[in-house]
Amino acid sequence: MRQTYAVLVVLVVAGCPPVETPTSDASVPGATAEAFCRSLAQARCEWERRCGTFSTEVPCLDSPVDCGEYYQPLLDAGVMRFSSSAAADCLSEWADAGCALAAGSWGGGFGPSVCRSVLVGTSGFGERCGLCGPGLTCMVSGADLCGSCVVDPTLTPRLPGTGEPCVSPIVDGAGCAGGLACLPGDGGTFCEPMLAAGAKCEGKVCARGLACQSAEGGATCQPLRELGQPCESGRACKWGLLCREGVCAPLKELGEPCVEFGECRSSVCSSNVCAQFARVGESCETVGCESGLFCRRADSVCAPRAGLGAACSDPAGCLVGMQCVEGTCRSSALECR
Repeated sequence: MRQTYAVLVVLVVAGCPPVETPTSDASVPGATAEAFCRSLAQARCEWERRCGTFSTEVPCLDSPVDCGEYYQPLLDAGVMRFSSSAAADCLSEWADAGCALAAGSWGGGFGPSVCRSVLVGTSGFGERCGLCGPGLTCMVSGADLCGSCVVDPTLTPRLPGTGEPCVSPIVDGAGCAGGLACLPGDGGTFCEPMLAAGAKCEGKVCARGLACQSAEGGATCQPLRELGQPCESGRACKWGLLCREGVCAPLKELGEPCVEFGECRSSVCSSNVCAQFARVGESCETVGCESGLFCRRADSVCAPRAGLGAACSDPAGCLVGMQCVEGTCRSSALECR
């Protein structure tokens, strides 16, 4: 599968000290970080549909990320804050976003800038790290492994425009302003406009909703194909579909034959059959474990991840964001505060 709708939330936002950190509020009744993550995945999917990249004929893909596993311990400990008002604004802006939506102007963020204010660290400028607040990063020096929060030097005021030098998003995470692509040129890489439908596209990048496909006289940018339309390869079909026997078809369901995980709605292809992630106590020799579990090395069986301070014997045995250090699950974010 070429894309999964993972959580598009990061823990810092652009700015310099002093920084105002959003507080938790109740402007969205019953809102939680977990509910926001699910809503955000849906909002991103609907945006992809409007912009012609995700099929309107198949359901949105479930997010493979269990937000609660990572965020809830941090929220409970007070090293992170969740703003439901920022969450509401984030979802609203995704609903109104245009198809040339730019990546964020720092660290490779993507999407409306208000989304970076939904979940943020609470450690301020000059304080011990934990999770540093908006616009800050953790600087470690000397024997103090926890360090202190300082201004993030990677923040940039804006993304480069047409003709300006850029760094590939694959390398740096920050490419060009919306509607532009970072492409190699004479003496470096530069931002160029993405191409419209019908444009010759060898070595170029087509606009959202288009793909560079073969045509008489050379490859051109053509709309991604919808369910039931002819295709030559999977790249010709909208996300959520695959090219099967020359036609864009839905992803395969559980039990259908497969060769690779991208063919399956579950994102799992095990023993050439679409399968689901393994559950507690099930074998994980040929398939991964579902969210909240890890594949125990001793017996290749799925087991629950352990929380802060719990005993561990496997590097992957602790909750996401924690590390197994000398037999105990530890978290610098929770301990360095």
